[in-house]
Amino acid sequence: MTDEKAAKYNADDVLEYATDSILVTDCNLETPGPKIIYVNRSFEEMTGWSRTEILGKSPRILQGQKTDHRIFDNMAEILTQGDVWEGQTINYRKDGSEFMMEWSISSVFDPEGKTSCYVAVQRDITRRVETENKLIQARQDAAEANRKRINLARYFSPQTAEHLADHDNPLGQMRRQNIAVLFIDIQGSTTIAEKLDPERVVAILQSFYSRMAKVIVAYNGSIEHFAGDSLLAIFGMPKVGVMTQLMP
Repeated sequence: MTDEKAAKYNADDVLEYATDSILVTDCNLETPGPKIIYVNRSFEEMTGWSRTEILGKSPRILQGQKTDHRIFDNMAEILTQGDVWEGQTINYRKDGSEFMMEWSISSVFDPEGKTSCYVAVQRDITRRVETENKLIQARQDAAEANRKRINLARYFSPQTAEHLADHDNPLGQMRRQNIAVLFIDIQGSTTIAEKLDPERVVAILQSFYSRMAKVIVAYNGSIEHFAGDSLLAIFGMPKVGVMTQLMP
């Protein structure tokens, strides 16, 4: 066997037994597009189409309802420039089942420098995409949980905020228990407000809210609501034990 024949045999063998799906088409990019002239065994395993069934057909046979055709808008331009085109979208097996496919397509040139065919290396990346989506969702869930904790921490003690955030039913079953209710306002606030500029009044209220919130949270209280110059706080919910800090 000559070196040339051995090289060709080895090249054919590599294509046939490559673990990635390989598809080769002619170089006609005009509508209705190129035709398939070669597929390897991995292509048959990935798509369910046999070689005898697929040869001579358009690669569009793998596309379907959920295929994002926008990714192909620049394919012809990139390939005619001699560059490698890459993309990924949903494709379909012969039995109609969906899978996410990633592929790169490059040109093969003849001795005169003209394109003789296109070679597409294809991969089923369904599991990888599912894993990536799960990681993205997990990050989003963690960020949302953290956001809720931050919001709860504005009105509840750290222990209460943590309890509320970590339980689907934080208050538990309906029950009777002793709690302490604190209602407080600024004495003479109306008279004070009449003598000051609006900006000064707002600053006083903000200082009042901030100071009271620190004290209430320090004793594991929960701020029920603010109302003008007053606030309502509750101690002893959702856990009974926090009441002991208020009792002699």
